[in-house]
Amino acid sequence: MKTGRTRTLLIVLTLIVILAGCGKDNSQATEVPVDLVSEIAGEISSEAETMAMDETVQNNYRVLLDGASDTDAVYYLVDITGDGSPELIVGTEMMNVYSCNQGAVTTIGSMTINTAYLSQQYGFLAFIKKDDQYELVQYKYNGEMITENILVSAVSESDYRDQASRYLSDAREMKAYALDDRTPFGDEAAE
Repeated sequence: MKTGRTRTLLIVLTLIVILAGCGKDNSQATEVPVDLVSEIAGEISSEAETMAMDETVQNNYRVLLDGASDTDAVYYLVDITGDGSPELIVGTEMMNVYSCNQGAVTTIGSMTINTAYLSQQYGFLAFIKKDDQYELVQYKYNGEMITENILVSAVSESDYRDQASRYLSDAREMKAYALDDRTPFGDEAAE
């Protein structure tokens, strides 16, 4: 009889502890490691206009874009960290990736990009052509930095196309914006 009461009491205490944890205030959310392949593919449009950016994020990214010295640079907006807010990828070929977390902008890595894609199966992909080498690279964020995995490496464009076609079969090409094009921020494009 005493064992039954003790067991019941332990079960009730366990449930109380579990339920108490469910009501925790998560207002101080932190970035967590995200596998781009499984988390963002299919959930994030390649069109930045559909992503939610609060005013602080927009202002911080505008400052970064205004300070860019390379007039040939382009930028992409895509959620790399999986927190629902896009990261800013800006540059020419070698591009820096900026994230805005709790009002502060940090650099979380760099990517080499000639053309960017978002694939449901493989996540964020980039085509790279350098030194007569054609590559398709899969980029991921591991909670601390951007990592890369080369999916295709070919010495001719036709070999590259043959190998890359299966990785890009469901991919959408992402829109690259000119530095003076601020339509993703709700501004009109510069003339």
